[in-house]
Amino acid sequence: MVVYELKGGKLMRALSTQEVQQKMLDLFREIESFLEHEDIPYVVTGGTALGAVRHGGFIPWDDDMDIAVNRKDYEFFIRHFKPKMNYFSLKSNLDRDWGYAYARVTDDRTIYDMPWVTVDNGVFVDVFPIDKLPDNSGVRNVLYLEMKTLDVFRNAARRTAFKPGEKGKIIKALLSTIAKVFGDAFFARQQDALARFVNRKNKNSNLSGLFVVQGINRQRETHRSSLYIETQKVLFEGTMVNVPGDVQSYLERLYGIDYMRLPELSDRKTHGTFYAKQ
Repeated sequence: MVVYELKGGKLMRALSTQEVQQKMLDLFREIESFLEHEDIPYVVTGGTALGAVRHGGFIPWDDDMDIAVNRKDYEFFIRHFKPKMNYFSLKSNLDRDWGYAYARVTDDRTIYDMPWVTVDNGVFVDVFPIDKLPDNSGVRNVLYLEMKTLDVFRNAARRTAFKPGEKGKIIKALLSTIAKVFGDAFFARQQDALARFVNRKNKNSNLSGLFVVQGINRQRETHRSSLYIETQKVLFEGTMVNVPGDVQSYLERLYGIDYMRLPELSDRKTHGTFYAKQ
């Protein structure tokens, strides 16, 4: 069934989850083609890895896709990746107004509407840098708090409204007002700078992780470095993709030992709504 919604005074067609997933798959294939041509190893992470193992593809209700490459290759990627399709574009921390500390390849024929915050992209695939992290747990805890604090301010700068009955609304509104003075891109650049510094300082450590998203996943994305290097291939929507080598321990750390079990219907949530541009 085709669904139209009134957004900003315009009647817009909402994309189905299946349409969003097909567009993400098209984006992924273009990214993967570049990585393979440049002999850059990658790994799918988070819900994409879970979907590959549990569903053989996308989690049925999922509307994002995650890829990760090591920091050196990430820097090469954001400088040299040029989409073949003129309606695909790369957004990264090389753009002064980009509000994330990682890259997104996005389909510009679409619009992403996320409740309560501003978003500047359409259907997308995230590309994360894998950074080296200190072996010392105490130092990691301090760094996590620093990254988390930056992420709180970054998100506060993006807030456009608050949920009815949201706890701490007054404090959050004050924080948002302060953060907007600097803008989300300012805090994203601080996150990127912190991650690059930590990666350089700990180049000989045994641990790696998606440090720039620790504000979201806490330290569950911190693993021994070999887990991201010794990958294995798993079928994903008819194509083979790379997942972490010890994918069981990876998914258990992220989602718990019962990661193969489907969540309750009430917990099967998407991040926002995508629309086709008129």
